[in-house]
Amino acid sequence: AVVPWYLTVLRLHPTAIGQAMGDLHGSRRGPSLLSQLKYYPASLPSELGLPLLFLSVVGILLALFSSRNRPVMRLMLTWIASCYLSLSFLADKSPRYIQPWLLPFVFFAVSGVWQLLSRRRALAVTALAGIAAAFYVPSLTYERPYLEGCEEAARFLAGQPDSDLLFYNGSLNGDFIFQVRKHDPDKRRMVLRERVVSGGAITRALGRPADPPTPADIQEMLLALGVRYAVVD
Repeated sequence: AVVPWYLTVLRLHPTAIGQAMGDLHGSRRGPSLLSQLKYYPASLPSELGLPLLFLSVVGILLALFSSRNRPVMRLMLTWIASCYLSLSFLADKSPRYIQPWLLPFVFFAVSGVWQLLSRRRALAVTALAGIAAAFYVPSLTYERPYLEGCEEAARFLAGQPDSDLLFYNGSLNGDFIFQVRKHDPDKRRMVLRERVVSGGAITRALGRPADPPTPADIQEMLLALGVRYAVVD
């Protein structure tokens, strides 16, 4: 279903796929192939949790040596492999991108507990309910990190002329973008993030070599785009 979209993007924007894939062979300007392959597995303990990760590994091992539900198990293993390969070769990486990858791990964790305790169904149900509660209850009190100062900056910029296009460089850019949208009832403003000032992007925008870019190159590009206000954390 997605093949026509990729073919269209490749034809209309031939550099888009290259930018998304990044440098697969590694270079002095980018991470090595080995570091890219290790990035998301290293994120699993913090994103999934060590107890659930351990149970999922047990479930995977049981699935490999069991004849039960073979088609379902193959589907989940394929899910894990395909997500891993798809995410690992994307240049833009973040632990939050692995959310779809976590689902089959949770499936194998539940499946593993159920198989280990299959002869004692009541105990299996109790164990799974306890595991669910151990993750659900703490989530009720979780507070997302919030970057102070974003609302004040967004409110100030909302009242400034020529502030339709803004530039933001810092952590938790989603907080700033949310506040900009909140104080922009007409939804006229757009926020550019730090990736627009990469060497390759500036080279294409200015039509001359600018990799690595200098502060003057960055300023020239932002002014050419119409950016009059920049927020730097």
